[in-house]
Amino acid sequence: MKHHKPSKLILFFSHLRDFLVGEFHFWTKTLRWLLMTILIAGVIGGGVAAIYMYNFIISQQQYSVYDLPLALPSTILDSKGRELYTFFDERRVLVSYDAISPLMIDALISAEDQDFWNNDGFDPRGIVRSTVVTLRDRWENGFLGYSQGASTLTQQIIKNTVVGKEKKLTRKLHEIIHAWLLTYNTYAVNKQFFSGNSAKIWQKSKEDIITYYLNSTFFGNNAYGISEASRIYFDTTPTELTLQQVAVLAAIPKSPYYFDPYRYKDNIVGNRQISIDSKAPVSINQTEYGHLFTDMIVTGYSLPDTAQDITTLLPVFSGTTTDEEGATHHRFINYSPGRKDYVIQRLWQDKKITLDEALLAIITPMEFHPKAEVVNSIQAPHFVHYIKEEILGLKDLGITEQELAQGGYTITTTLNLDTQQELERIVTSHNDSAYKLGATNRALLVTNTKNGEIIGYVGSKNYYNTAVDGQVDLIRRTRQVGSTLKPLIYAYGMSQYPLGLDTIIRDTKTNFGGYIPNNADGAFRGNIKLKNALAGSRNIPAIKMFNALGGTATFIPWFQSLGMKNLSSDSEYGLSMALGTAPISMIDLAQGYSHLSDQEHVGIIHGISKIIDSQGMIVYEHADKAYERKIPLGVARLITYITQTASFAPAYFRDTVNVPGCPSCASKTGTTNTKVKGKNVARDGWLVTYNPDIMVIARAGNTDASPLAKSAYGYNLNTLLRNDVIRYLKEQGLTSEDSDRSYPLDQTISRKGQGETYKYTINTTLPSTVRNKL
Repeated sequence: MKHHKPSKLILFFSHLRDFLVGEFHFWTKTLRWLLMTILIAGVIGGGVAAIYMYNFIISQQQYSVYDLPLALPSTILDSKGRELYTFFDERRVLVSYDAISPLMIDALISAEDQDFWNNDGFDPRGIVRSTVVTLRDRWENGFLGYSQGASTLTQQIIKNTVVGKEKKLTRKLHEIIHAWLLTYNTYAVNKQFFSGNSAKIWQKSKEDIITYYLNSTFFGNNAYGISEASRIYFDTTPTELTLQQVAVLAAIPKSPYYFDPYRYKDNIVGNRQISIDSKAPVSINQTEYGHLFTDMIVTGYSLPDTAQDITTLLPVFSGTTTDEEGATHHRFINYSPGRKDYVIQRLWQDKKITLDEALLAIITPMEFHPKAEVVNSIQAPHFVHYIKEEILGLKDLGITEQELAQGGYTITTTLNLDTQQELERIVTSHNDSAYKLGATNRALLVTNTKNGEIIGYVGSKNYYNTAVDGQVDLIRRTRQVGSTLKPLIYAYGMSQYPLGLDTIIRDTKTNFGGYIPNNADGAFRGNIKLKNALAGSRNIPAIKMFNALGGTATFIPWFQSLGMKNLSSDSEYGLSMALGTAPISMIDLAQGYSHLSDQEHVGIIHGISKIIDSQGMIVYEHADKAYERKIPLGVARLITYITQTASFAPAYFRDTVNVPGCPSCASKTGTTNTKVKGKNVARDGWLVTYNPDIMVIARAGNTDASPLAKSAYGYNLNTLLRNDVIRYLKEQGLTSEDSDRSYPLDQTISRKGQGETYKYTINTTLPSTVRNKL
């Protein structure tokens, strides 16, 4: 009868039992109890450790690869989808697993995590191996000795996103646990959403993990992710990478600084030298090496599959050369391998490439795309910064500046880049004419009066001109706007009282409680009709209208209701506010004038059309939001009629009022002043022109508010520029022939459904409280 020997495991437990119960009498009783104590303590300690591990695991946030943060740039686009600017902390473009060369995947795994497809996020054998190597080296060299890592790709993801890089045992333990959890949770998510056997789901989970790694990893030189790295180093895409290129990109993450192809090229691609007849080698450049390589004879190499260093095949005999005396010499290539060669060797050892492919990739010279300075080009720069502030100001959305740089938003704007660039050109073409009148800078704002969309936004004549502080946005910087406020003051009066075009206002020298203003020309016209007072931009009638209607107590809240947000309720502007002395931005001025448009609804001026998040969801869209109309349509048309009729204005204003090719356009100028040696001198010149389609606001002056020439006014600073802008907008169809209409003097302005009827001459008696102040 045949007997089978008990297994070694059974024998071990049998001997352990005999020892613990006393059958091995040669052991002393003391030693036996000591070992029993150690064993019990070990069991208890293991139990405590297991409980700790369990509690730690259940207390941690459970991550799948889909939950990990990944900083993505946010891009501002024009209305046609063209990039204006990209905000980023880490500029990257996400790519899918299928868009990455399979050789890139193989190179990364061969170099960094050979058991990636099978491991659970960590490699127990690698941990043991690295521990033995590290302890051995530090035993020999002290604590300054070599430390070998054993981090899998999954652990590297966890280190960069969850636990950090602090060199502590507890941190390493947490890294391993989280790497396992990440792998498990990614598999669990895929199991919920994908059908198929467990092997296919596991494969999908691993593909997603390595795709995240390649999209998130830093490759040096501001290259975040495999797409940017491919573009920056090789001017290609991840799909088109060659063997040499994948070897380089798989090598860089080990140390992006030390393996920088531009700074330390030899470290990553190796160093090649030539020696003649085995003499001392001499370095050669890429061109010389290329000539040698064309006639190189690579023969006689044979290397077993178990070889540890493929570069032992080098130096390679590369032919012969003849000197001037006719002697023949042998040439050899001497090669010092770089990190890329390690990756190539690992690919060969893993049987992903042949030996011929490996050798050729090692010894062939490499070319890199020339290093370029990291320039984040910007189109329409002032507009881009305005859009940024608009995004941060969307309280319901709650996007922070950090989220804008990392959240991967796509912001589509109202601006057409072609139109913007032409408007910038027009502004530049009129710099000389402004300079002759003392103005070194300009700004131009163009909006759609129907819906408030910004069409053009030129914040200065040149964003990069430091001499004029070109980066200062004159569109958003508040400044006194001069007489451009007068149409809004008269509009309020006409909406409250039966004022007509022919209502008489006294243009006489007046003392308003110690404030004695003057007209720009220093003269007084006596009794003057309202239409002539407004068209001629007379100061005294405007101040009287302002005062009669309640002054700042009335107009500050009313201007604010028009959307002029910059005005402060606490400021003491006084009656001079009627002359535009309150600081107002061009945006706010345009919003106020939008209430004079020939539209039932007053569009909110805006530059953002919609915002899409990184998942493709629309998180904000500018609906047809509107302000409540504060100026009745009939009044708006009366004001428009006055400011588009040249015969109401003085002769020197008429070229400004008559807009070539646009009879429907209404215009109002403004000039602000400063004191120079006790005399008023112009500081800024303004011109507002609008019709039912578009609004154009031009401003000329100096960024530092220094005075202009004595002959500078809003009309002669801006009229020619405005004419060119209107001409271009008509050519582009942004204002149509349908808008070229004016209102005959004998026509009663009315609009069905509005209940408003305004005649140009109203004979109704004004209340004495108003009449006496005019």
